[in-house]
Amino acid sequence: MDSWSLRDEVLRSVNQWYLILAFIIIGGLIGYVITYLVPAPYRATADLFVGIDITRVNEMEYLIPLAKEEPLNLDDYKNWQLKQVADILSSNLVLGDTLEVINAMDSSGKELSLDELKKALDIYWYDTGLWQLEAVLPEEEQALAAVQAWLDTGHGKITELLEVSEQVAHLDAQLQSLNDEIGSLKKQNATLESFLSSLSEWISVLEEFPPDSPLHEDISREFAAWILAYREDDDSWQVPLDNLPLSDQTAANYQSWLGSAQLLANAVSSKTLTQVELLENERAEILPQYHAALEDSLGLSANLVLQPNTSAPSVHQVRSTGIVTLGSGILGLLTWILLAAFRIKGRRIGHD
Repeated sequence: MDSWSLRDEVLRSVNQWYLILAFIIIGGLIGYVITYLVPAPYRATADLFVGIDITRVNEMEYLIPLAKEEPLNLDDYKNWQLKQVADILSSNLVLGDTLEVINAMDSSGKELSLDELKKALDIYWYDTGLWQLEAVLPEEEQALAAVQAWLDTGHGKITELLEVSEQVAHLDAQLQSLNDEIGSLKKQNATLESFLSSLSEWISVLEEFPPDSPLHEDISREFAAWILAYREDDDSWQVPLDNLPLSDQTAANYQSWLGSAQLLANAVSSKTLTQVELLENERAEILPQYHAALEDSLGLSANLVLQPNTSAPSVHQVRSTGIVTLGSGILGLLTWILLAAFRIKGRRIGHD
């Protein structure tokens, strides 16, 4: 019995080149026929740029109520805002309008349903703000029309929402200004109320002294310290020093000055409360507009940057005929190798 040699078996199989060629050709033909019978769909893509204006990111308090989880830092805020954009582009609000445009342009009568459109579309976005819209459909023209309509409709909707967001930012700035002013006036009125309360106590103290006698030195120093306490805060109301009695003047002089100061403080307090009421009424008028605009913006902020819609869509088949044919030919070669391996193994067992 001849001895079995792996080298001889391999050479014998390789010498049958016509079988190798036949497997490759048959595999390639099968792949070609499949691409003919089941054509590959077309993938159309278009670019969109939506980024974040870092210089305005700090002006975002008005957005926090719309977030399910409050953005804690710049990355969280950026990702939340870009996800908002992605959700809007994929929403029925945008896709419904997109579908109407596609079906109006399609003359073949093969109208898409909303579910079919959702399955055909996809979106990819990156940290740099570059987005890619994708439509995969059986026909080239339909895929191009779909991605172009989606790009135009989505860009238009985001533009519209960002205009509303600018209004939100403007109203928010007004509210912040009103809040600051109201806060400052309330602080001033609190100082006035404190001053009037302690002033009443000083009037009671001075009534115990003879009107024409000077105050004791320690009382005079205490009075001066009390006045000084209402002169230290430059941002609040300050006690006027006009006609302030000197330390050697009588109790009557102090009582007279306190009476004048009381009248002035009451007048300023009344004016301050009127201003607070007017500003709070103004704020109450703005708040409904603010909340309505806030909801209309769908959570998008004026911090987003949308570049002009200038992208030209591109389209190509998901699988080209040449690639499929080549791949099928390689599969035919692998099939021959597998069969040759089984045959060599079988002959080895036969020689054992």
